[in-house]
Amino acid sequence: RAKECFDRAGIDSAEMALVKGLGFSWQGPNPVPEDIERGEQALSAADEASPIAAFNLIGLAVNRAMIGEIEEARSLLRRGASILRELGMTIELAAAVGYSSAVVEMMAGDLVAAEAAIRPAYETLKEMGEKARLSSRAAILAGIVYEHERYDEAMSLAEEADTVSAPDDMEPQIWLRGVRAKVLARRGRFEEAEREARENVRLAEGTDWPGYTGMAWVDLCEVLRLARRREEAAEAARRAEEYLERKGSLVMAQRTRALREELEAP
Repeated sequence: RAKECFDRAGIDSAEMALVKGLGFSWQGPNPVPEDIERGEQALSAADEASPIAAFNLIGLAVNRAMIGEIEEARSLLRRGASILRELGMTIELAAAVGYSSAVVEMMAGDLVAAEAAIRPAYETLKEMGEKARLSSRAAILAGIVYEHERYDEAMSLAEEADTVSAPDDMEPQIWLRGVRAKVLARRGRFEEAEREARENVRLAEGTDWPGYTGMAWVDLCEVLRLARRREEAAEAARRAEEYLERKGSLVMAQRTRALREELEAP
């Protein structure tokens, strides 16, 4: 309905912002198939060389990756990046494409490619002093670096993200708190780690983002697993699985199910 109003008013910039928001709603409340349908509808109505088309291609790429269509996701990203490059939108090229490419590669299980995608975006925004988007890029990079077992660097990036993030900016807050909790657990500081992870779950459950809430439960699961509390870790994995299935994030739901089954095994 909002888009219809923007169309009647002839306000392209507002329409672009709206459609961009829809395209990047992979963390939002709608199931992935609904987001894909909306993105494809918006894409079909857009000028093929417009920013609206670019943002929808990028958003669709992430959603396709969430259901395991990795090569299609990479193809969509290349098309979106090409449009932004032609339009000279270098900041968006770094911030949006780098961010989404990292998410796609995380879904693909290629952490080397994920870091290679997000680090230039992080460094570009940091050099510019652009803090609004830097916070989420630093937080996501922290999560990737953690998976590479570079725990001190992961903690440093999480703290940097916390410094530039608004307290109510939930995307970087959920990422960075999860990383911080896991690094604390790696350092044997289990009480602090659990407190941080459970606070993160509480914050995530206050949003309407089932994907990110599932991620917060996965991080709590990791903390409990490191503390050798297998039954509680398995229960956290079960809760994460419920949220990820609700979102329709098939790749992450499958990984979490495998984790739960491993923890439940004798």
